[in-house]
Formats: sequence, structure tokens, C-alpha cells
Amino acid sequence: MNNKIFVCTSAYNDTDLLLSLETAFSNANMPDNVYFGIAMQYPDLPKPDLSSYKNVRTVDILEPHPIGTSPSRAVAAGLLNDESYFLSIDAHTIFKKDWDKNLLEYFNELKQQYNKPIISTYSPYWYRDKNGFIFNQNQNESFKEEMPQFTLKFKTEDEIFPDNYVMPTPSWDKKVESKYEEHYLIGAHLLFTESSYLQEVPFDPYISYHEENTTAMRAWTRGYRIFAIDKDILWTREMFHGVSDKESWRKKVERKNSDGFYYRDWE
Repeated sequence: MNNKIFVCTSAYNDTDLLLSLETAFSNANMPDNVYFGIAMQYPDLPKPDLSSYKNVRTVDILEPHPIGTSPSRAVAAGLLNDESYFLSIDAHTIFKKDWDKNLLEYFNELKQQYNKPIISTYSPYWYRDKNGFIFNQNQNESFKEEMPQFTLKFKTEDEIFPDNYVMPTPSWDKKVESKYEEHYLIGAHLLFTESSYLQEVPFDPYISYHEENTTAMRAWTRGYRIFAIDKDILWTREMFHGVSDKESWRKKVERKNSDGFYYRDWE
């Protein structure tokens, strides 16, 4: 085992990928042990230049329409090399100070008690206002503010998706009061465990979106146990708060493209 962390993400027209890389490396306690694997899909916007960052592997997805979060993460996961640890994030993430050290310390403590622990939850969020300024979910500008962490539960009402199909989706539940608390759902924008997880619970290439429910169930059946921790590790961008990127995959889900193509028809 080494202390290398493989950070896996997919970027569809994402305008905040450079922010993710910058905060990941600058706020890491051991930046040389951080490696990124990124599936790049930029059909509508210029692809960001990542050449100034080392330890970044990329693969281009040339399909002009979004192929989905789970399929694109599956592509990115194929860039894993010899890293012992795996972290799934969104491509619009702000990493907190010493995020890598904190994840490893919490995980190693869990590992002493459980064979296959996973650290996962829905992280706090940040957003941009109409002028482009970044705020955290408390409407403050500080990156240093500590946010409470929560376990996950299913929403009490099913969520309606395109074509009128419905399904339960994860939501925040109780504040984590002890150092870590077990729960039974996964948030794909903060999922940390050993890299062997990717062989046992790979991202499902046949579920375009909202794959977190089945991911959690597949993890349970392979002996994994899921924990939320009390430490603020990272924040993800809330795309429906403030100003949303008009070319994000979320917007593509909400409307047809100009040629009449729906995201779900990409196959």
C-alpha cells in the first residue's frame, strides 16, 4: 500500500475544473501523492489547458452530447494506475486545507475496525453569484469556514426525471455528532476508499444519471460499509443556486439541444 490518492472525475463543459485542480494540489498536505484521472467532454466550450499540473491524466470523450455521469466516471476510472486510494468528486470542487491527510487519517482509523469502509456523503456546497464571486452555502466568502457534515437518507418524496420516471434520491439527514457515523447511501461527489473498490463496484456504464442508489446497494452486497465523518473535507458547486452554467449537463437534461437530440438518446 502507498499513500497515493487517485482523484476521479468527469468534466462536461465544466468551467470550474481548474479551480478543482488548483485547490486540490495547493491545499493537499502531500500534493505529490495526488493523481487525477479526468474524462474530458467539451463539445460547446474550449477545453481547459491542464498542462501546468503534473500528475493529471485525461481522456477525451468526443461524443457531442452528454453521455451521463456514471458512464463518464467509468471512463475516468480507467485511468487508475498504482494509487492505493480512490476519491470520486465532481469537476467543480473546492478542496479544504489538508483534505488528503484528513481523509487518510479517518479512513485508517475506520480500517482498524471494518474490512471495507467507505467515507461518503453529500458535501457542503458553494456557488457563484451573478458577478462571478464565490460564496459558501452560508452566503459567506471564506473558504476556511467549517461546515457541519450529515448522514444521508432517501427523500420523503420521489424525484421526477425526464420521461416521467420516478425514483427515491439521497438527501441530507442527521448532523454527524461523533467522529464518524454509519449510514447506507453514497454521494458520488465525495466517495473515498481503497482503489480495489473500482474492481468490485465499478461505475455502471448503463445508468446515465442518478446512479448513486444502485452504487450503494452494490457496495453493500460486496461487504462495504459507508460512513459520514465529522470533518469538512471539500465543497461542491450547487448548480441551481446563484448562476448555473447554461452548457452544463444538467441544462442538457432539462432541454433539447438545437438539433432536437435528447441526452438519453445518445446510444
